[in-house]
Amino acid sequence: GEKLTYCGTAETARVDFTRNPEGGPPSVKAALYNVRALDMTRYQFAEFKEQAVNPPQIPEKSKLETKFMTLPLLLKYHRHPLELPSIDENLRKLHWLVREAQFYQWITRQLTGPNRSVTLADSRVSYEIRAERVGVDSRSLRPTLFNVTVKEIGPERRRRTYTAGECRLAMDRGAFGAGDSAVVLSLRNNVNMSDAAAPAASVTARSRWELDRVMLPADLPDLPPAVDQQTLLGDVSNPASLEEPLPTLNLGTRVDDARESDRKTIVKSALEIAGIIHSRLAFSSSTLVLLVLAAGLGIIFRGGQLLTAFVISFVPGMLVVVMNIMGRQLTENTGTHVIGITVIWAGIALLIVVDVVVLARFLKR
Repeated sequence: GEKLTYCGTAETARVDFTRNPEGGPPSVKAALYNVRALDMTRYQFAEFKEQAVNPPQIPEKSKLETKFMTLPLLLKYHRHPLELPSIDENLRKLHWLVREAQFYQWITRQLTGPNRSVTLADSRVSYEIRAERVGVDSRSLRPTLFNVTVKEIGPERRRRTYTAGECRLAMDRGAFGAGDSAVVLSLRNNVNMSDAAAPAASVTARSRWELDRVMLPADLPDLPPAVDQQTLLGDVSNPASLEEPLPTLNLGTRVDDARESDRKTIVKSALEIAGIIHSRLAFSSSTLVLLVLAAGLGIIFRGGQLLTAFVISFVPGMLVVVMNIMGRQLTENTGTHVIGITVIWAGIALLIVVDVVVLARFLKR
């Protein structure tokens, strides 16, 4: 963005490119070894033996618009709208939101259960967290802990105990991409730290203290299985399903809102693609119909003025164009999708009737 937020070094890096068999941009994965990194926003240092970097794709130079797609691509995405790059990215974010909400629920259950504690640990640091009270945000299910005690076992067996009036806990994708996740602990309100090995380093009455991130494995522990696509989005192949709201998953209103938004986007994209396919086929078919009409009119008015022939041929051409554009706009809405397809082909049908009349009546005469 506007300033440096994260930097580091690595002894070795490996980058793997995978060609997309469908002809789209290649995917890229990377791994860094013996990493030393600094979070510039929190002024925290971390070391990793290995760190994966998993961006989903190399960014394209321009967004893939449906109107610029070839017919094979349109047919492919009409059959499988979930594979559209924009929709695929939205679904990745939705699955992340679901896992994040499930993780927050697990944290809350641990802190309010019989043991009233939770332990978060990675290869560098371990935290045992206890709280007298837990507040939960209804939208994201993110917990806020009150009257907190955190026992830390850090690098080189460093042992510290933190107490604070409040602890804000958040799950973060981290600095290395969507495949990386971490837990961020922010202590606030009268923060005290005591160090068993170095009592002189103890701190009292600090207003805020950011603890080291705890890196989480890609497969988060003790969480319920991932929610399947059908449960998340319902029947996206049926536009009429949008009339009924999706049943809640009890994962917060943020997840429910994202599910509804993604479902509408998927259905709208499928309808838009169907409209473009019909529009292109109708335009292609209209050339033959217009050519037959033009040939008949050219014979009938072969002795007339050039302007007369132009005006007569211009009217049916404009009819096809206007009805095609109007029909394509109608196909993008669930309530008028069928009407839109009918309007697209109605222009061709009218021209066919005119062709029959011109060829069978006026030209024959």
